[in-house]
Amino acid sequence: GKWEIRKGHDVVVKAFDKAFEKSDNVSLVMLTANPLLEQEKVAGWHRLYRNAKLADKISVLKDRLPTQQDVAHVMGQADCGVFISRAEGWNLDLAEMMAMGKHVITTNFSAHTEFVNQQNAHLVLIDELEDAYDGKWFHGFGQWASLGDSQVDQVVDHMRSVHRAKQEGSLGVNQAAIDTMKHFTWDRFGSEVVKAIS
Repeated sequence: GKWEIRKGHDVVVKAFDKAFEKSDNVSLVMLTANPLLEQEKVAGWHRLYRNAKLADKISVLKDRLPTQQDVAHVMGQADCGVFISRAEGWNLDLAEMMAMGKHVITTNFSAHTEFVNQQNAHLVLIDELEDAYDGKWFHGFGQWASLGDSQVDQVVDHMRSVHRAKQEGSLGVNQAAIDTMKHFTWDRFGSEVVKAIS
C-alpha cells in the first residue's frame, strides 16, 4: 500500500528489524509509491527505511509500476505479504496476495476482517484504538487501531514463523486464502449487483 501512516509502514520496518538478523536469508520489498504525498514526507519514509538495521535487506520500489502485471510479478515473488494497517476501506493489496495463495500477516481490525480469519491469515490482535490522525487525510474524526509494542511483537512472531516454515520447506501455498478469495471475483460481484437491482 502507498506511503501513509494508516498503512502501518512504521511498524513493518520496526518488526522486520526486530525479527531478523543480518545473517538471516530474508528480504523486505516495499511497493509504496504515493503520488499524492509531498516529497518531504516521501523522503521521510525513505529515510526511515534507509536507517533501518537491516536496510541492506530492504528494497523500496520508488516509482509506481507501469502495469498490474508488473505488480502481480512482484507479489508472485514474495512468500508473505505484510499488511499492518491501522484502518482500511477494503485492503485490495491484501486481497490480491491472498488470491495468489500467499501467506499474509495483517491486523484483525477494520474492513478486511470481512475476508481474513485465523485459517487464512496470520492475525495481529488489536487491543486499543486511538484518534485517526495523520495531518493529511485524517484529522482526528473517528478512531483507528493503535499499533503498540504488543502488535510489533505479534508481527515479529508471525514473520519468524513464516520464515521458519520457508526454511524448513513446509510453507506451501495458502489454499485457505485462495478458497476465501474465490467469493470475491468480479463475476460474483456482477451477479450480486444484478440480483440486487432485479
